[in-house]
Amino acid sequence: MLYFGFILSIIVYFILIVVFGLYAFFVLKKKYKYAIYFEAITFFTALLATMILSWSLVMMNGGFNVNLSLNITFVPLYIIIPIVLGLLIWFNIILREKKDNDNILAKLGNYFLPPLTLVAIFFSTLVLIYNFTYFVYIIS
Repeated sequence: MLYFGFILSIIVYFILIVVFGLYAFFVLKKKYKYAIYFEAITFFTALLATMILSWSLVMMNGGFNVNLSLNITFVPLYIIIPIVLGLLIWFNIILREKKDNDNILAKLGNYFLPPLTLVAIFFSTLVLIYNFTYFVYIIS
C-alpha cells in the first residue's frame, strides 16, 4: 500500500496540473467560454486532489496514526504558489472583461473563485510535499 499511495499521489497531482494547464490554454487561446468552465473545474479538481492526497497519506502509513512531527522543508511551496498566484490574477483580469455579470452569484464567483482556487492548490501542494517526505521517512 506504500507504493500505491505514493503513485496515487503523483497521478492525482499530475491531473491537477493538467486541468490547470487546460484552463491556461483556453485563456491564452481566447476561448473564454471554455476557460470560464475550466476555472470552476480547476477549483473542484484542487479540492478533490487535496482529499485524495490526504487519503493516500493514510494509505501509505497503513492507518490513521500518521507521524506529523517530521522536519519538512517547504521550499517547493515557496516556488509554486507565487507562480500560480500570478497566473490566476492574470487570467482573472482577462476573464473579468469577458464574463457577463448579470446576477449576484456571477459577481461573487468572479471575486471569490480565484482566491479559493489558490488556497485549494496551496493545500494540495502542501499535502503532496508531506506525502513525498513521509514516503522517504517510511522507506528509511
